[in-house]
Amino acid sequence: MTNLFDLKNKRALITGASSGLGPYIAKQLDAAGASVIVHYYQNQAGAESLAAALNNPSFSIQADLTKAEKVVDLFQNSAPLDILINCAAAESQSVADLSDIDTKRWRETQQTNVEAPLILLQRLAVQDRAASVVNISSIE
Repeated sequence: MTNLFDLKNKRALITGASSGLGPYIAKQLDAAGASVIVHYYQNQAGAESLAAALNNPSFSIQADLTKAEKVVDLFQNSAPLDILINCAAAESQSVADLSDIDTKRWRETQQTNVEAPLILLQRLAVQDRAASVVNISSIE
């Protein structure tokens, strides 16, 4: 397949890049010429393996997206960015019945799926450069 995008000299951060859709997206951006920052929470081996397999300068970075200060650190350690892909999601591997969702699980899901992308978007908005953003969600 011919790549239709030229992303040479572009820098992309993909949250939740160590599994699920993340590796596929990272490989596509890499094939288009982008340098990719592979974010992970717990899957260090998957993130490091992916970053090492990419052709353009790339690295992995750990951050707990339920903690606002860690999200800010993630941005600061990744910037400047041309592309932000919010792909991380809580509860993506174990969907619970509504009656089983406790307050802690609800809070962590909101912090990861809603608040972390907002913080990253706010940081991106004050950057002195244009950027593209993709927010990915699922029915979970």
